[in-house]
Amino acid sequence: MNPMPADLDIVLYALGALDAADREAIDRRRRRDAALDQEIETWERRVAPLALSAPEAAPPPGLWDKISAAMDKPDGSASDLRVIRFDHRGWEPWAPGLEVKILTRDGRGEPESFLMRMQPGTIVPEHHHDRIEECLIIEGDLVHEGHVLGPGDFTVAHAGGTHSQMQTRTGGLLYIRYLAA
Repeated sequence: MNPMPADLDIVLYALGALDAADREAIDRRRRRDAALDQEIETWERRVAPLALSAPEAAPPPGLWDKISAAMDKPDGSASDLRVIRFDHRGWEPWAPGLEVKILTRDGRGEPESFLMRMQPGTIVPEHHHDRIEECLIIEGDLVHEGHVLGPGDFTVAHAGGTHSQMQTRTGGLLYIRYLAA
């Protein structure tokens, strides 16, 4: 028998059954609470088979028109705004202790901007850059070339250069953007 969750909203979140306001509230809590994040992931794994067991169904007629209308600006013009939520979806393992969430890609399909989440104690080995790399530390710390960087600190690595080994002591969240040389 599976234990009942302490918070039914967690299960409803995992099922995708919450309204936008309740989902946002849990998203905010989840970003600050690793135990909550883990509990949500556990429940998502438990309920995922439910989605796979449902028979395939064609979308209802006119669904795309409704989606398109919802994406339009209030004045009726098409929106050029792309929203990427900071939540559990879209994070990909990149290296031991590192995961990335790609935000944009360049014309070749290479990552252009992304978030990097680092677990405490993660070491990033020396690596070469063929493009300019901008890095903004959002959370945690990053130790690089004798500098202990924290939230709000910004670095630029020039194209053709080599980054020496970097590490985080407490874990961190970085925003990284590549620019053409």
